[in-house]
Amino acid sequence: MMHIRKSAKWLLWAVIVVAFGLPETLRATIVIVNLSREKVSVVADSRVGFGDGTYDDDYCKVTVLADGLVFAATGISGQSKDRDYDSPARGNWSARQEARRALEQYKKVNDPASQTGKLNAMATMWGNAMQRRLQAAMRVNGNILQRRTNGGRLTQGIFAGMEQGQAAVVTVDLVYDPPEVKVVTRSLRNGVSTFGMTEVAREFLINPETERARMEKQLWDEQLETWPPEERQVQTAIHHAKLTLTHESRGETIGGQIDALELSAAGLRWVQKKFDCPAD
Repeated sequence: MMHIRKSAKWLLWAVIVVAFGLPETLRATIVIVNLSREKVSVVADSRVGFGDGTYDDDYCKVTVLADGLVFAATGISGQSKDRDYDSPARGNWSARQEARRALEQYKKVNDPASQTGKLNAMATMWGNAMQRRLQAAMRVNGNILQRRTNGGRLTQGIFAGMEQGQAAVVTVDLVYDPPEVKVVTRSLRNGVSTFGMTEVAREFLINPETERARMEKQLWDEQLETWPPEERQVQTAIHHAKLTLTHESRGETIGGQIDALELSAAGLRWVQKKFDCPAD
């Protein structure tokens, strides 16, 4: 059996792969982002699985970095010898910790009070750091990871915040384009975007043509009217995350409570979250 790295584990936001095993999937998670000019909603499930077939349903995938910035990720997102991906132990790293480092790096070279271009600058710093991590992994055993990519994508980072009084989201794709890992950064347009295990959400979101999608859309349109206007954006994101938990055929790889927050010029508001997830 081929080894990725002895005594190490690769973390996927919903599947953590033991280094002496094969990566299982890069899409085992669901993150929904609903963006408008005034605010952004970020929603995710809570399941994180391990290469031995066990899993936990209490992982906090939506992270408040600081300064009104929110981060989430899908794909290969860490390495650890002891499942403590955020610890400073030698060899441990996580996408979340790299995002925190990117924020600190940004503060060192920019005015912390400035919001212009902050998301894009941080996303670029994070992408470069993750590129180095993943290229090191590819050098160890690129064939295994290449076979398990999602259209070549190894990892995807999502940075959300407010810039010049408007909500904004920048995403970073780490894409395996042999022989290297490339970094692709883009800004999201307004509307609902899905990340990770997107098939179900896309079925119900984009030109719903299946019978169940049409029926669900009709029911949701009626239910949405019962929510106050200010709650409809985040509730729409939560709804589509719930649909994935209900209808995804690979449901064993996603699960747990849905965490959801909303960010606007008024500040950050958790709509729902697990009790042990940090609020800020």
